[in-house]
Amino acid sequence: MNLQTIVRAKLVIVLVTLLGGVGYGIAQNKEVKNNVKTTEGKAVQLKVDGSNLSVLDNNNTKPVSQTKEFTDIFTFLTDSEDHAILVRAIKVTGLKETLEGKGRFTAFAPNDAAFNALGDEVLESLFKAENRAVLKEVISYHVMPGSQGVNELTRAVNGNGGEARLKTLNGSTLNVRLNGDKVVIVGANGAKATIVSGDKVQNNGMVHTINTVVMPN
Repeated sequence: MNLQTIVRAKLVIVLVTLLGGVGYGIAQNKEVKNNVKTTEGKAVQLKVDGSNLSVLDNNNTKPVSQTKEFTDIFTFLTDSEDHAILVRAIKVTGLKETLEGKGRFTAFAPNDAAFNALGDEVLESLFKAENRAVLKEVISYHVMPGSQGVNELTRAVNGNGGEARLKTLNGSTLNVRLNGDKVVIVGANGAKATIVSGDKVQNNGMVHTINTVVMPN
């Protein structure tokens, strides 16, 4: 074999080696692109499980939980557009700490229309400093220990001959009846309040909005 033939053979081997390396590099690059695409896809993946929302973090190693948190009863009422007068009463009577605390309570929360129905004179009188104890009795009469939803209240009424009795924070009793499918709260003064929006679950109990202010003895 002459020198020219040997040189040509070596050139062919070098070219084959170079082309093979280029092909391998292209294949690797394609694989990396695919991996990046998959990784980016996971980075924005959402997993919905009931009320929980999980988002994969940037490292795609663990989900970041974004679970909806419930507020306490007082915070719920403060955020409401319909309970401004009740919130004011809770603050001035010192019941704020109770209704944002860790206990379990059911609050029958008169809306602003219910308080306004008492009339300006009565409402103004209730908020006078000398009547602070009376106002506290009225507000605590709308709160009972323990968390009772509409279904539980309904079962209690049906299981007790059509009327259930609830012990409130001020030590008095509220009567509960049914009017069709509506739950009615009856105060000691005979005033009747209907639950117009119920079962607002909070982390320390339950809120039921009612349309009348009921009075203790």
